[in-house]
Amino acid sequence: MARITISLVLIAAIAGMVANNASAAVPGQMLYPFKTNVNESLGRLFSVTDASKARFAADLAHQRLLELQTLTENGSLTPDTKKELMDSFDTEVKDMTDAVNFMQTEYAYGSALDIVTQFQKTLSDHIAILTALHSDTLPHLQQTLDATSQMMSVLSQQIVK
Repeated sequence: MARITISLVLIAAIAGMVANNASAAVPGQMLYPFKTNVNESLGRLFSVTDASKARFAADLAHQRLLELQTLTENGSLTPDTKKELMDSFDTEVKDMTDAVNFMQTEYAYGSALDIVTQFQKTLSDHIAILTALHSDTLPHLQQTLDATSQMMSVLSQQIVK
């Protein structure tokens, strides 16, 4: 019985270390598939409220921007990886937007506005860096920034009502 317990504790410890190390992985690294397929899937699973789903999707969109920046700075970004990261970014923004829109149907305007405001700040913080690295991403990021500004305006109007 003691061996089983020790084995289970060891397995849990190793899995925890792998998950922790995977969180910093970028595309092309061995642990990146673990990060996206295991860590992020578990995060989605535990995001049960619309607010937590929106926050998690916004965090993942931010992760994709950080990965794009890291790969660019270390010179290992390929056109295929860039496309994959931008596609994933778009998916996360859509997931965040869907969750925020559902929050509005539940009259959670304040929480929705907080999430969109934080996401817009994140975009603004990264837009200058990413534009300097990839001038071709500016229209794409600017479009996302404009869409979040529009969402903020709608949410602010709902709160005032």
